[in-house]
Amino acid sequence: MKKKHLLTLVPLLALGFLLSACGSAVAAGSWPGISYDDARGLVYVANNQAVHALQVENGLERWQFPAEPQGGFTTHATPELTEDGQLLIGGYDNILYSLNPDSGAQNWTFTGASNRYIGSPLAVAGIIFAPNADQRLYVLEHTGSLLRTFTTKDPQWSQPAGDGSTVYLAAMDEVLYAMDAQSGEELWSLQLDGTMVGSPVLGADGILYVGTFDQSVVAIDTATHRELWRFATQGWVWGSPALIEDQLYLGDLDGFFYALDAASGEELWRLDTGGAITGTPALYNENLIIGNEAGRLFSISLDGRSRELPLPEAYQGPLYGSPVVAGEFLLIGLTGNESALIALDADNTVVWNFIP
Repeated sequence: MKKKHLLTLVPLLALGFLLSACGSAVAAGSWPGISYDDARGLVYVANNQAVHALQVENGLERWQFPAEPQGGFTTHATPELTEDGQLLIGGYDNILYSLNPDSGAQNWTFTGASNRYIGSPLAVAGIIFAPNADQRLYVLEHTGSLLRTFTTKDPQWSQPAGDGSTVYLAAMDEVLYAMDAQSGEELWSLQLDGTMVGSPVLGADGILYVGTFDQSVVAIDTATHRELWRFATQGWVWGSPALIEDQLYLGDLDGFFYALDAASGEELWRLDTGGAITGTPALYNENLIIGNEAGRLFSISLDGRSRELPLPEAYQGPLYGSPVVAGEFLLIGLTGNESALIALDADNTVVWNFIP
């Protein structure tokens, strides 16, 4: 893989880009963004021209937004549920939507951005932080009114992370930014020497973890604003790491899946999955679940023992997104398939599928 080719060359193509440096092509429509609302028993699927709310027990559709296709509306960013009961949807039409999660009715829209929403917004402490490909983070009140913006040198594809007082933004300009959540003041920034499109992960101890296109995952102490350690991966890191107790799990675009000691960055084990990994692993029945571009789905124990979970022929194809645990089911988003989503049970049986 020729790492000299940065994805900053194609930001305007959003997720319909070619990973030519990796010898792989992601479909122009990207992959579905999936989130689960445990309180309502609903699965939200952002997929192409609509957002769908599905009943988790059987996959039946509760509502669709918009009710009829509208020219220009496309979305793939994972829907974000706020503390006050709004469902936030970022569109490729440069609009951020707030929906009623029970009915799909529109609450409000924010139309101030000039480019696409690739990453999901962060909603914390009654404030919405919406990153956009126009190089601006839009900070909104819960009503959708603009409070302020925060500008970076390159597009923002990554959902910010935050603890209510500080918000952390990883941008494509290779810089990690920390800002005061209430005032918007930049507190500090750190050059990481690699484009970032995956969301940072904040540990309870204040350590922040983020993957980069510098073929690395980096740990930052948010108290001292300094890099604690850097682990060299085989390929670019696209997805966010998963932090489980004292270990970090992540994949790269060369198809390797890693387990690291979160405190030291020491490699505990690695697995060659045979295909680019763009998603974040999910913990399901005490095993890590991850898919890859070759269409292979793996169940991996926390100590590195793996087995492949074969999918029926009707649902085979590239697996780019992150698996999602929804109650007793495991949700897998599909690309280039008639079905956008399947639900698996603990026996790896397809319980239901959703065809938009």
